Amino acid sequence: MSVRARYLVFGAEAIGCLIALSLLWHFLIASHYDHLLVWITDRLSASQIAVGDSDYRINFSSDYGEAWIYSSSLHYGLLLVLALIVATPGVKLRQRLKFLPLALLIMFIIHIITILIFARVARSSTPASPINENPWVILFLIVGCDLFPALVWGVLSYRYWAPQLRGARAR
Repeated sequence: MSVRARYLVFGAEAIGCLIALSLLWHFLIASHYDHLLVWITDRLSASQIAVGDSDYRINFSSDYGEAWIYSSSLHYGLLLVLALIVATPGVKLRQRLKFLPLALLIMFIIHIITILIFARVARSSTPASPINENPWVILFLIVGCDLFPALVWGVLSYRYWAPQLRGARAR
């Protein structure tokens, strides 16, 4: 099988896994995960953090009102890293079963840190500078939700795809 075909198979498997995980996550786990995140971060922060009325938001109380983020923005990265681990070629099932909980733990810690940073930014926001106009919020959304999942997957699975990359470069 050519390198291009292997990448296409990997991409198709990752997308299929992502769709299946997204459905399971949304209907069975997402709300519980949000409540666990909020339960932990509320105890670690001086801000009041709560799950929103719709269960798809995490609210931060500040002196100038309430700010919030969509919790699903955190979930996408978690699901992405899990789908990438499941679809990575050359990884034995035993190793995947080690990587999946490790990736979950790493992403959970990243989510806790992200929520704590959001809570701190929400406390420092004012009517003249609301949380959604703060460049730090945008940075943490981009880094926490887009970069870290791919980075976590890359670090965990580097051993398995790096030799293939070296072989492809040598040709």
